[in-house]
Amino acid sequence: DDHDPNLYRHSSIAQSFPKPTTPLTNDDNDDHDDTTNNDLILQEFYDKNGFVVIQPAAFTPDQMQRVEDELEDLICGRNPSFLEDVRNVIRSGNTPDFTSGKKIPWVQYEQFVGACIDDNQNDKEMKESTGGKLRVLDETTVLSPSISHHVRKLMGFIGYTNAIDEIVNDPWLLRLVSSLLKCNVEDLVLFQDMAMLKPPGGGREKPWHQDKAYFNTTTTSSSSL
Repeated sequence: DDHDPNLYRHSSIAQSFPKPTTPLTNDDNDDHDDTTNNDLILQEFYDKNGFVVIQPAAFTPDQMQRVEDELEDLICGRNPSFLEDVRNVIRSGNTPDFTSGKKIPWVQYEQFVGACIDDNQNDKEMKESTGGKLRVLDETTVLSPSISHHVRKLMGFIGYTNAIDEIVNDPWLLRLVSSLLKCNVEDLVLFQDMAMLKPPGGGREKPWHQDKAYFNTTTTSSSSL
């Protein structure tokens, strides 16, 4: 009720493109003279609009279910390696710099979630007990199952998972990105990985914004997927 009803108003549905059935072409000489007509259409649309929508779904329901299961394990502390590395970041006492491109395993909770993780305490009581403000979770409470439904986002989890890593390294996806950015697959660098979970109910809004202004990079070619 506190948000402008027109905040996410839209006047049209974005044009979509089918998932490529053959590898997108990038020649060995990096001049792209042999790029197919379909590739050019995608490139021109991306250059003009800044996005490309792939329909029908780029990945199968089974793949998405596996991704969901792995995310659930991450936010509930059931991925021991990720949990320990997040705890190590907390122990360091340093504020993580997520604009540098360094892979930092991290979790962010909604603003009102504090250190109290009593399973019998409801969301309203938790919000009142913390004054509606963020209290940094210590290494004993972070990624506890009882507050998993308050996770806003995860970061730096690539390398700790299987299904998610498979999607990130999917050949057709890498070819698509390299075509849109007009570079070779071998030149692509994963700058940052993030899962925006924003739980229903008490989650803060995510207004329109631009990411690149916050990135500490010199490249002019980047894309979010």
